[in-house]
Order: sequence, then C-alpha cells, then structure tokens
Amino acid sequence: ANRTHYRDVALIEDESWEVLGRVDRSEEISVRFALRQRNLDILEDTLMSVSDPRSPKFHQYWTKEQIMELVSPPLVEQQLVVSWALESGCSYAESFGDFVKVTCPVADLERMLGDVEIVEVRDVRLGESAPKIITGQYSLPHPIARVVEFVQNLAMNVHKRRLSSFRVPSSIPREGARPRYQEPSEDQVIPATLFNLYNISHTISTLSSQSVAEFSNFGYLESDLTAFDNGCGLPKPNPIKAVGSFSPSPPNVECTLDVQMITSVGQNGTNFYYTVDGWVLDFAQELLQSNDPPMVNSISWSSDERTEGYSYNSRTDAEWQKLGTMGVSVLAASGDDGAVGTSRCSGNHWYFNPGYPATSPYITSVGATMLVGKPTTSSSEAPICSEPGHVCAENGSEEPADENLGGYATGGGFSVYESRPSYQDTVVTGYLNDNSIPKPPASYFNNSNRGFPDVAANGYNILIYRGGRWETVGGTSAATPIWGGVFALVNDVLLKNGKKPLGFANPFLYQMFADGKGTFTNIGDLTTNNDDGCQYGYTSNPNGWDPVTGLGTP
Repeated sequence: ANRTHYRDVALIEDESWEVLGRVDRSEEISVRFALRQRNLDILEDTLMSVSDPRSPKFHQYWTKEQIMELVSPPLVEQQLVVSWALESGCSYAESFGDFVKVTCPVADLERMLGDVEIVEVRDVRLGESAPKIITGQYSLPHPIARVVEFVQNLAMNVHKRRLSSFRVPSSIPREGARPRYQEPSEDQVIPATLFNLYNISHTISTLSSQSVAEFSNFGYLESDLTAFDNGCGLPKPNPIKAVGSFSPSPPNVECTLDVQMITSVGQNGTNFYYTVDGWVLDFAQELLQSNDPPMVNSISWSSDERTEGYSYNSRTDAEWQKLGTMGVSVLAASGDDGAVGTSRCSGNHWYFNPGYPATSPYITSVGATMLVGKPTTSSSEAPICSEPGHVCAENGSEEPADENLGGYATGGGFSVYESRPSYQDTVVTGYLNDNSIPKPPASYFNNSNRGFPDVAANGYNILIYRGGRWETVGGTSAATPIWGGVFALVNDVLLKNGKKPLGFANPFLYQMFADGKGTFTNIGDLTTNNDDGCQYGYTSNPNGWDPVTGLGTP
C-alpha cells in the first residue's frame, strides 16, 4: 500500500522476442535509477540562448558541473536512493547527480521493485539478450518514488533498431510501384564523390573530435578501414578510441559503414567509437559523464517513438539539452521506412509511426538522397575506380532516396510527442501552408509538432570495404556519419579561429537557410516523395524545407 506503481512498456509476444526464462536469482545485475530533475525550463532556455546565432550568449557554453548543479536533485535525495539500495542488499550504489547506478543480486532487485520477476529476454532481430520485467510494471516505496522518475531499460521492452544499411541491388521497380521520372544511378559513391557533391576540400588540423555510437557489441575491422582508405586514395585516419568493448569479427555492415564514412569526411579528426549497453538515454549519460566528450556524435539507430513513450523520450531530450549546453553536437538518422515508419504500409492505416531519437528537437536529424540519371564518372578519382566492376560517380544531381526504385525511402515527417521548436517555425509553416504541395490526410500526423529531418546527404550505392571485399550499401545510416564529418570540419574552422564548436547546430542551420537559401542544395520537387511504396507519404518542396530531406544537402 505504501508503494508507487510504474507502468513501462510490456513485452508484445511475437516472433521478434524470445523469453529464455528466469534470471538466476543470485546473479548480480546493474541498473540505473533516473532521478527526478529540477530547473528543466532554465536548462532549455539556456540551451537556446547558447545555440541561437542572434543571441548575445551565443556559444557561451556551460561546464558539466554548472549543468549538474542546475538540474540534479538535492544531495540528500540522491543519498536517500543510494542508502536504500545498499540497505536492500545491493553490493554497489553510486549517484552521478541525475541518476543512481546500482549493482544487486537479482533476488534483492526483484524485492526492491515490488516482488517482480526478472527474466532473460532475447531480441531475435538483434541477436542479443538482456534481463527484463516483461509485464513492464514495477513499484517503489513512496519516499524513493518521490525522487526516482523511472528505472532505465529493465521494464522497457522496445526494439532498438540498427538502421540497416541496405545492400543496394541493381534496381528493378517493385510490382505496382510508381516509377519516378529519373532512375537512381548505379554508379558507386566514394568519398571523392561526396567531396565533389558538397564542395569539401578541407582536412582537420585541430583536436576537432567525432564519434559513432553503436548499441550492440558488433564491430568493424581495422584491416577493412585500411583497405578502404587505400582503395579510395585517402590518408590513414587517426587511431579510433574505443569506449566500451565490441567484437570486431565478423565485421558488421552498419559499424563498418559508420566508421568509414565519418573518418573519410572528417579527415584527420580525433575519432571515437562508442559501444553502449542500453539505449540512447544511457549513451547521453555516458557522454555527460565523460570529462571530454566527442564534439560531434552520430547515431544510425532508431526505436519506435510511439511505443517507447513520452516519459523516456522527454527524459532523453533533457540529456541532449545538457550536451548542447556544453557545446556537444548529436546527429541521428531519420529512418529508412519513409513517412510510414516502423510498421510499414500494412500496420499504419490511420497514422504514421516515426522513430526516436530522430524526432527529438534537440538533435540534428538527417535524411538521405540518391544520385539520379547519369552522373559524371571517373576512373581516376581513386585507385578502386580503375579496377574491373567499379564505376565511380564523380558528380551529379540528387533526389530523395526512394523505395520505388532504391530499396528503401528516407524517413521524415512529424513527431508524435515533441512540439515544434521555434527555430523551424517559419520553414515548417511555409511548407504546411503551400497548397501546391500535396499532403497526407490530416489524421496521419500532427502538423503542430517537430518536423524532421533537418538536413540530408547521400545514402545510396555507397561503396564500403567489409570482411575483405567491396560492397555497396545505402540508408540514412550512411548520410548521418557523412554529416557528422561535415560538422567536425566546421568545428575545425571554428577552433582554428579561436571560436567554440557548433554544439546544438539546428538554430544556426535554420538561420543560415533564412539568411541565404543557397547555403543548402534543395532536393526534390513535386514529383518526389517518401511514401515508401505505401499509399501516403510527404511530397518534396521545390523551394525549401520539407519532411523528406529537410533543408537539403551541404
């Protein structure tokens, strides 16, 4: 009776989950208790004032200590949770300001959370298992619940999905698909192609740093990265510092793609590779706990925003706000399922289902494009281009990446929960009010919410080297680390001139667009969209922002 009940996301039993049985009750597991924070309104105001180029406080970043002092609950409340955990049988409990990490025998943890059952659950799609409360329900004593917002991960049965770098076939339009007026080019996109498309000719000479985040222990091979750089005529990148452990072999497509894209665009940057146990909240917390987090962080993963729920997303948003207030940039892939989102055409008869973290107003959301028609090609752009079976694109025109011909469609649309941030008000309103652009039925999306993506880059027929051979892949998961490298280049210029890094870049990006539309290359027209072969999608805006490719490419 003296307990507060929490309801998280129950496991929906289907073939994508496998319940393996009770966890041994003597086994010790670690969990995090997210503590209720204070002054979140001040945090958001501070983020916007240090990120808005028109603000007198632009780029006057705060330290981690200043931010933690602002938002963390009083020390006495933190200590209450630590003492309760230790008295309840946990072998370790420590406060990190806004969360408490504990390690406890399962039997004690089950009792602490209101006599729950903790079972081992395997995510079949990911091939990994974790301890879970499959009902999604638990309880805490009232005094503890007054301090604890929720327990992280343990009762949230949600698929985290690697945006799965589609292997690109020689495209044949699907049965019934409406072909676009220009087919995608099958010429291979290498770093030199990106340099030509986006006028990149810069190499980093400061400590400008960049990272990719992975949420499983898959990895990449250093030998593949060396072969990629040699084949693409690139200098050897700086060593990649691993944070967390991963298994490099067999090399994973996504991890390989992430590393090869960010290091080839952000050339000579300081490189990090994060392997995160948990989900995006855990990653944000790890960045905040680091004394010198990477300045730019790229995420090519997603989870269903609607299923994940408002409380988890808003909590994670607060962590992105803290990072932005410290001058750290975060980018996330907008998804590869077009406007409809995770459940594809069949599951979404009444609404679209976007993915998080791409829908967060506090990160930069990245969509994907593809080369169309007949790009100029070259056999001398890089050593690989003169080898049999390789035709390297040199330059050309781009359209939104689109399933009808391209194997997937760039994600975009409007968040389910997140209200529209002021920095994009003008362009989103302009899009919504332009009656020449067809829109999906009003019931499918909330047009007063956050529109995404913010920007886009190439994500089709990208050449990578994996497991000792060349292959082509695509996805917003390629476009995101490309933009991550671009941010690292911009940071290098800023640092060289004695300025602070970009930090939370969106207010700056939208202001640049307002000041001169030529800053970005507009992608698509009234014939292109991201319907993913389904009944509805968003149509491109020939003159500005749209929920297909955002403001455009660099």
